Amino acid sequence: METAAAKTPTDAKMVVDDNEEYAESIPLNYQSFTFCTEDGKAKLEAITENMARAMSTFLSIRGTLYVNKGGLITNVGVDAPTAQGYCASCGVPVKRTDKLSLYCPRCRRIPTRVTSGSTLIKTMYTSSHPNLQLTEEKVKSIAILSRTQEFVYETLALATAMRNGAQTVLASNKKNFIIPVELIQNHNASKTPYLYSVADPVVRTGAVLNSKTRPRIGKIGPQISLEVARRAEHWLHVVDSRMAIHFKDILPPEDGNNRVHSEMQVGGLIRYFASMIGDFTAFTEVKKDDSDLGLSAAACEHVIRIHTLDCEPAAENRAKREIRAMSLLLKMLKADDWQIFDGQEERALVIGILQETPPELCDIQHETNVGELQEVLASNAYSKGRWGAEARLCAFRAKVGTNSASLTRVEELVSKAIGDAADAARRILDAHRKAGDRMIRVLMSGQRSDINSKAAVVPTITWRSEGRMWFFRNPYAGASPLVKRRFGLNRTSMRIVMLASFVQQLLGPADLPTFEPGVVDAFIVRSIAMAERERAHRAFCTLREQIKPLYAGVEFAQARQVVLEALQSHVENEVQMALVPLSNFSMQDIVTVFHWDSRLLPIVLDKLTGRTREFLVDKPSARYKEFPLTTLKLFLPIISAFRNRVGVDTLACSNPLASLLLTIPAVYAWALETQQSGNAGSLELSTADAKLGAPAAVKALKNLNSLVRLRRIGYSTTNSYVFDTSKLKALVAPQVCASTK
Repeated sequence: METAAAKTPTDAKMVVDDNEEYAESIPLNYQSFTFCTEDGKAKLEAITENMARAMSTFLSIRGTLYVNKGGLITNVGVDAPTAQGYCASCGVPVKRTDKLSLYCPRCRRIPTRVTSGSTLIKTMYTSSHPNLQLTEEKVKSIAILSRTQEFVYETLALATAMRNGAQTVLASNKKNFIIPVELIQNHNASKTPYLYSVADPVVRTGAVLNSKTRPRIGKIGPQISLEVARRAEHWLHVVDSRMAIHFKDILPPEDGNNRVHSEMQVGGLIRYFASMIGDFTAFTEVKKDDSDLGLSAAACEHVIRIHTLDCEPAAENRAKREIRAMSLLLKMLKADDWQIFDGQEERALVIGILQETPPELCDIQHETNVGELQEVLASNAYSKGRWGAEARLCAFRAKVGTNSASLTRVEELVSKAIGDAADAARRILDAHRKAGDRMIRVLMSGQRSDINSKAAVVPTITWRSEGRMWFFRNPYAGASPLVKRRFGLNRTSMRIVMLASFVQQLLGPADLPTFEPGVVDAFIVRSIAMAERERAHRAFCTLREQIKPLYAGVEFAQARQVVLEALQSHVENEVQMALVPLSNFSMQDIVTVFHWDSRLLPIVLDKLTGRTREFLVDKPSARYKEFPLTTLKLFLPIISAFRNRVGVDTLACSNPLASLLLTIPAVYAWALETQQSGNAGSLELSTADAKLGAPAAVKALKNLNSLVRLRRIGYSTTNSYVFDTSKLKALVAPQVCASTK
């Protein structure tokens, strides 16, 4: 991955083109360039030729420098990126021991390369169009796009790291993906998440985390929430299909209103659990001081008590009703006492269980008419003429009693069903209560579950996976088919319990179910991370294309700032070389001919443009003829600044060697003292003092054998430069004399 290296020059000084003070400080003198004399014409041609050479060298300077480290490219003139918990080059998460490091161990071994940017003429040409010139409005736009691009790059790096982590989990035959702590991002107040809805407020570190103010990295958390909801709905549809097949004879018919209510209730639970899983993922994307990734106690109570365990009353009441109804039915089959049906509630219980055709009576339906018994209990004749109803009940019992084997079988099945229903209901409630209590402790602790810690592990509940479908398993049903299992739940409650099973299995491994934040199925993480990575990559490319035209003026502004500060930058030697062709002309002569308000500039402009283009190696387009004026507005103040540094008067010519030596403070002080006293004293210069001047001054001292020698003086342990003061005085005196006038 490659990130945009050049940052916005918001802190750079904007150069003013109309240098009025500079124009007034040097008066124009046209007398030296009169066309009436041959000397004036020759001088004008000579200064034009030398200015073309100087400008060609100046325009070939590469001011911007870039540091290349793997996939990261940064500008030397801006602050380096800070450590974010992942490698700035390849995007993989770094270890906790290397959390303050900008690169991962592999990228740290990659050698660092320093490369130069484009030449000054090239950056000038790319920003020559008025629409590409850098303005204050464009600076603001670039700043916004750069922050957005930085955020998208973080999203890209996080999605890549999550994808790699999920693939590692899948390769190790594990089923769950735990979001590593190294991926937790510390979003301070200066960063604004750009990729989610603008209606969401800016979140500061330490703010209250809820569904409206949670910060997000891209949309990984919400996307996982949507994926969980989609899978849960698909799974529930499969469960409905199975239930329709296996329970079509025992499930009561539902009218439209009850169906809609049931769908709304279960659908709301799906969305809630899916949002909860997405919130868990989003919570891990923000680093809090206490590293608490859990929910609050109130939220735990809300999740566990209301949503996970809201099926308990329905299960308990239904189990009690079924146990009592089957007890009444068993008494009717064993005894002749019909007073058990005197109450309307008792008859309603038996009618209800007969309406659903209990699985215990399915095998003897061909021997008995269950509908007849139901009709007897529900008819008005039972309440009006009790004896007639009892006679019909006796006839029904007589039909069953004709076959002693059938009666014994019915008694066994009903008795076993009573015990199974009571035992199953009790165990279901106990398991859910224990699971709820331990889930609350796990969530409130905010710590990852320890396999060896029984208090932090949710007990294994009777759920299992078959083909990635989750459903309830009755451990007391043995090998009997699904149609023979009694759940003690109505349809809605059973679906809620089964949905809770899906969520729990999604959050914990199959062998040891645990309920902890940030643990998600690796398949979901990989698919979501790959989709989010592709989306972030497209957003990054789009932003790069949007910001590219705006950056046309940025690179020129950066290079321009570098050459304007050439006295303190790495291009000082190159600027010194560019000034050499103009050393035989005074500053007044240069300004008189090449100032943007001079009458002579239009005369020499065409020749200056042509000759400069010939000397350039990196030539601009032939249609670009405005570069001399832009260059002169930048170059003339630099020439004046370099000459003023060494004390060259505006009316004096500059000696390149003398100007270079006078950049050394000790040499300049010696020259002033010699000019005032008239006596050329000795001059001994240490190597440390020599380095205080221009970088090229030390190189010049090593090559001037006739002027200076490097040797030890007395008992000194270091070398010093010893000058021939008479020759040095003759070299620098003209410039010093002119500067002291």
